[in-house]
Amino acid sequence: MGDYEAHGHIARQLGLPVPREGEFVSAWVVPVAPGAGKPVAEMDGGLWSLASPEDPEHPAPMLPSHLPTEASSEHGDGPRRR
Repeated sequence: MGDYEAHGHIARQLGLPVPREGEFVSAWVVPVAPGAGKPVAEMDGGLWSLASPEDPEHPAPMLPSHLPTEASSEHGDGPRRR
């Protein structure tokens, strides 16, 4: 996941750090059924959760693609002055 609003939303839902401008967060996820009892995020038309070591491998979901948020440009030392 990168510094896109939709990716940040997914990261928050899964309890992961939200990527800031220029950052990426990766996680191993697996499909889950509703009511799995753990944090889930909707991706690629299904529900996904962080995998456990005993989970089988599964093709990764497609992440939504969007433009970086304006908020992501606010990280750092504040507005740049000329």
